[in-house]
Amino acid sequence: MPNDRYPAAGRAARALGAAVGIAALLAAGWLLSGADRAAAPPARAPAFAAPRSDALSPLAAQPGARVAVPAPAKVDVRRASPPARAAGPPVSGVDICGFGPVQLADDDPYPLQRLPAALRLAALDSAETQLQADADPRVRAAGLLIGARGRPQRSRAQIEGLARLAAGSQDPLVYALALQACQGLAQVDAGACQLLSRAQAAQLDPDNAMPWLALAAEAAARGEADAEHEAMRRAAQAQRIGAPLDALPALVGRALAPPQPALARTVGLAAAFALHDGWRLLPAGSAQARAYCLNDAAEDDAVRAPSCRALALLLLARGPALADLGAGLALGRQWALPPAVLAAPQQEHDALLEAGVSPPDPTEPGCAAQAAQSAWAERIAQAGERQAMRDEMRRAGRSVEEWSERHRRTIALASAAVEAAAETEALR
Repeated sequence: MPNDRYPAAGRAARALGAAVGIAALLAAGWLLSGADRAAAPPARAPAFAAPRSDALSPLAAQPGARVAVPAPAKVDVRRASPPARAAGPPVSGVDICGFGPVQLADDDPYPLQRLPAALRLAALDSAETQLQADADPRVRAAGLLIGARGRPQRSRAQIEGLARLAAGSQDPLVYALALQACQGLAQVDAGACQLLSRAQAAQLDPDNAMPWLALAAEAAARGEADAEHEAMRRAAQAQRIGAPLDALPALVGRALAPPQPALARTVGLAAAFALHDGWRLLPAGSAQARAYCLNDAAEDDAVRAPSCRALALLLLARGPALADLGAGLALGRQWALPPAVLAAPQQEHDALLEAGVSPPDPTEPGCAAQAAQSAWAERIAQAGERQAMRDEMRRAGRSVEEWSERHRRTIALASAAVEAAAETEALR
């Protein structure tokens, strides 16, 4: 929520650092994996490293079939209790919902790593089992993706199962989750991921610009200019721009709601938010729009002009994230949209930055924080991050105009301070 006590930049940096840290840990399999790594973390692994081929488990041959779920570890996550106080100089105590208080050391800021290894694995197994047993294929897909990212030693089987589920599905979200899991696999290791394509994802959700932008990025990576132009043209004609992965935390939160064990819900939500935040901080859609419309060759390219102007308007009006709004403003300035068209979006952008609205802290695992995280997840699933940020900003009791004006004053003061420092330095 907006907060006047701390500078907006400091709050944003803290949230960014926490989200990047959790996403990196999950990608490396550290946050939820089996070995107790509280003392010394391993080197980070690539987010989409191909698992060992011998990790495959028997799977149904037909696309869309359910995947067998491994039996949970023999630990009762409903009766978890805190361990004895750890040696070393703890700096603070943090409560983990479903477990109790733990102490954090200076070199270990992530509370879930303080859980006993066997209990952490059992909680993840419990969350996966519940998700993959759900009647909703989207929830099952979410469980497979979380399992693939949280348990590297089993990731290949989970990715295979998710790819087969998506290959037999017409649901854009299931397909998007599968493409996310398959991303980065080499052709020789792709397995069932070869059944999927960005082109099919765009056909499943043709009125959404996001899959067309992803298809354009794929064409650009292959050096296929005509295919990139066509995908960007289709993106510009879309009626909306939505990120399917915005629904991931809400899906997990609903499926793991009481009476499911609280610790399983804590671990499952942490995994879902880590995956979502890793995507949110590096939005592929707006990145492709920038790459296509803001490169050195774009300014005089008549082929790009109609698509880039239309995309700018779409991002300004309907972009679901703050990064999309920023991309829309950059495209609008590059392609000379009228100042009157850019004024209100610029004001909104400045206001959201100044208000310092950010998601609930992903490093907080307490029950109250979990409730706030679940509520935020529902809001971004329904209307997107940008609308959730607008709502929080308005709850602070100030208008967009007031926040925007305050942002302009902040920038002016900062600029004056920089100039004064430069003049002082020049006189030395």
